[in-house]
Amino acid sequence: MVLEKEAIKKIEDFVRQKPRAVDEIAKMLQVSWRTADRYVDDISSRGSIAVRVFRGGTRGALKIVYWTATEIPPFTDLQDELWKKIEAGRTKYDFSALEMYQYVDEGRRNAYLEPRVERFVFADKRMNELLEKAEKEVFLFSGNSTWINYPESKGVVEKLAKEGVSIKVLSKIDATGIHNVEKLLAINRRVGKDMIEIRHVAHPLRGYIIDDKICKLRELTKPDPERDELKQGIMINYEIYDPDWIDWAKKVWWKLYNKGVPVTRRLEALKSITGLAFKV
Repeated sequence: MVLEKEAIKKIEDFVRQKPRAVDEIAKMLQVSWRTADRYVDDISSRGSIAVRVFRGGTRGALKIVYWTATEIPPFTDLQDELWKKIEAGRTKYDFSALEMYQYVDEGRRNAYLEPRVERFVFADKRMNELLEKAEKEVFLFSGNSTWINYPESKGVVEKLAKEGVSIKVLSKIDATGIHNVEKLLAINRRVGKDMIEIRHVAHPLRGYIIDDKICKLRELTKPDPERDELKQGIMINYEIYDPDWIDWAKKVWWKLYNKGVPVTRRLEALKSITGLAFKV
């Protein structure tokens, strides 16, 4: 199973460069055509790649695999309006996850308040528990990747990386959060493979999607000195289990990904800042 997860990551990277025949993919992985075709079918069901068959039904049929993350299917009118709000946002206060949550069927959602650990600091107590259940991939909507500093999170993430689970992160990468990026990239070096991919993009979402099982989003209200109940702000967690809304959340993730800057390019720009010290 671990080998299959690693192969999926290799295929995505291989096809992202340019369209490939299944035969090319099989040779790159050093597996049979049938095995490569099975991997392709698995990944295409997630929406990042697609397949087109030329000369179908003949002995010379050719199956071409191409990258489709930039060709995301259109949203419904409602989802398109939600996307516009997300696209316009830059901070965690610019979009309320309730805007999405309210349309999810009651039997496929759950929401609750997160207790405050200290002034303005909240810990996602279910994050590690949910991450441990990941089998294929984790998509993270992050502010500046402070989640890697949660108790035990680093250990859970490293365990997933070793097992071949793909971890993709959308995060702001700047001088204030560069040490969090260092911790994530250090995991790649320790496990000997690039299972964690990071792109710089400022966006209003906070949360993650695990396989096709759950989309969890968090919302932090701004502190309001004039109202006693909101002096410290509150954190609300929205858990969504509806397959259609999870699929939509993934499409949103990919749209933001396509707007993002690869971590290597962002770090090169940061390295040019005199006096900024980091280890990456």
